[in-house]
Amino acid sequence: MAQQTHHSHHRRHSSRPQEVNPTFATSQNFFVPPKNEKVLDRNELLAALNHLASLIISAFNGHKVTLYAHGGSVMVLHSKLGARGTTRDVDICLREFDSEWAEKGIPDATKRLKWCIYETARLRGLGGDWMNSAPDVAFPWATDRNGLPYCPVLRQSRCPGNHAENTIYTSSHLDVVAVSWPWALALKFVRYDKNDPHDIACILHYAAAANSCVWSCSRLESWLRDNCWAMRYDGYTPERMTKLRDRIRMSISLARERSDPNFSPSSMSSGSTVPTPPIYRPSPHTHIPQQPPAHQQFVHQTAFVPRPPAFHTRHSSRSNQMSAF
Repeated sequence: MAQQTHHSHHRRHSSRPQEVNPTFATSQNFFVPPKNEKVLDRNELLAALNHLASLIISAFNGHKVTLYAHGGSVMVLHSKLGARGTTRDVDICLREFDSEWAEKGIPDATKRLKWCIYETARLRGLGGDWMNSAPDVAFPWATDRNGLPYCPVLRQSRCPGNHAENTIYTSSHLDVVAVSWPWALALKFVRYDKNDPHDIACILHYAAAANSCVWSCSRLESWLRDNCWAMRYDGYTPERMTKLRDRIRMSISLARERSDPNFSPSSMSSGSTVPTPPIYRPSPHTHIPQQPPAHQQFVHQTAFVPRPPAFHTRHSSRSNQMSAF
């Protein structure tokens, strides 16, 4: 009798939805470390994105999700760069993600996406921050003509031309698009970690070849000021501006060396008359508020480990075949 009561209680208990411990796997006792230490090459990145896309299908009610990426993953996946063989994470911008999806009837979009990211990490043996938005703290804010705040990095990167040029992953339910080239450079000049000088040089080399231009220090600085005006370069202290110009000078030197092994940094000149890459102007701007953290350095944040939202996931491999450009 006691055994029957136990089984009856078990049936009642198992009929209710189970809350999943966000730190441990549901099907196996596998801990997901907050920081990813697994090196991700192109194939591993594409496999992880394919798995993420399969989870997005049900998490976002069949809608397609577009994510904007920057950093090492772009250098690995972008077919026109191929600058790097591996990375450890995919940096994405989630500045306006919730507001964008709230208009489509999904008010908890960031929570859903982070659950998909976490489940992908769990099932593929990655750390929780294999995809993260920690660098968002360094992105500037701007205001439109109505005084409403917006992210100028996303505004510029959503242009159709940027999608055509910088889509690095696409499937039936997920697109990953690299941020526009000016912002890719501006963000790397702020961070300037160990891989950034090489990455910047690769981007400059590609832009020079694509636009038949020769970079100079003054030309690159002017191009950044025109395209990334929200960085408020005019407000830089003399020390900070000197540091930026030193980084610009070094990056141009590295870019020139990629195309001309005999190049000497002393030969750089600001008087060249060849064209520069175009200026990206998706929309006019009015003013930049005082509070944006454009001057802040990137800071490391512990990976967000979310609890699964109340929906069921279905895995589908046929409808999420990968292609990368």
